[in-house]
Amino acid sequence: MRALRSRTARHAAVALAATALALGLTACNGATDTDAGGSTGSTASAGSGSDSGSDSGSGGSGGAKGQTTGGSSTGGSSSGGKQEEGDVMNGGGSADRGSGTAVCGTDDLDFEVKPVSRPVNHVLLVVTNTSDRPCHVIDAPYVRWGEAQSSSQIVESSAPEAEPELAPGGSAYAGVMTSSAGEDTGEGVEETEVTITLRDLKGGTVPGTLSASTNSVYISNETVTHWRSSADEALTY
Repeated sequence: MRALRSRTARHAAVALAATALALGLTACNGATDTDAGGSTGSTASAGSGSDSGSDSGSGGSGGAKGQTTGGSSTGGSSSGGKQEEGDVMNGGGSADRGSGTAVCGTDDLDFEVKPVSRPVNHVLLVVTNTSDRPCHVIDAPYVRWGEAQSSSQIVESSAPEAEPELAPGGSAYAGVMTSSAGEDTGEGVEETEVTITLRDLKGGTVPGTLSASTNSVYISNETVTHWRSSADEALTY
């Protein structure tokens, strides 16, 4: 009887040990599943964060491009506002040729013809700024004497380094050689009226003309200089 109890106790101990082992294994397996689940959840979260960051980066890039485009458009608008060259002062323009002043218009100037004693066969054309703003005259005037169909030949070598700028009340000068003894064919005419047309920045002419009367002048193969800042310069040619 004692032997039977002892055997029964041993079987009970083995059964308890087996049960404890099974419970331990079950607990281990549960922990492993939990860790795996946690790891998977962490990976999914990281993936979500990566996608979000990518979208945010794309949005930022798009915003930068939009700003660049806007800046370019603004620059184009500013450039489009540039004034055309060739405008004259009494026409409401403000074109300049480096000096920042407008081209003189016919309404801004008085015009006169002055006889000179030297050099011989010369007269002086004078324009004076009667406006309250500075302006400048371009190149040489187109000069017509009386009813002539053509204008005086221009002395291109007389061009100054900078065109004259006329302050209010200031003047510019062009010299006219009325005739040359070596080229006079005897077919010249006596004239008392002269008309000039001003040049603009585009190679054309300023609207309108300026006219003046003078003592009788013998005209034959005449030439005219570019506008100069002084009478002495204009009469050198």
